[in-house]
Amino acid sequence: VNAAAVYSNYSISDKFGLGGRYEYFDNKSGVRALLNKNGAGTNVSSYTITGNVILSENLFFKPELRIDAYPDKDQFEDASGNFSKSSQTTLGLALVFKY
Repeated sequence: VNAAAVYSNYSISDKFGLGGRYEYFDNKSGVRALLNKNGAGTNVSSYTITGNVILSENLFFKPELRIDAYPDKDQFEDASGNFSKSSQTTLGLALVFKY
């Protein structure tokens, strides 16, 4: 199992910043739970862009867009239960309260 991650963060202003993250996880040996639809090991690359909006001294808003990409064409199921996609895009939103 091999893995790597690279993070970057840039403050555009006192109230707003952008972060980028690239992650790679190789499980071709099938040791971990990351498997393809046939139960064999696979690998995944993930790309994430995260905003950091400071709303107040104790409250942050963090929107995040993430793309997971697999080399196997049929990694994700569609609404009909058919495996048809090799990537998945996710949008997440978080409010963080710091105390």
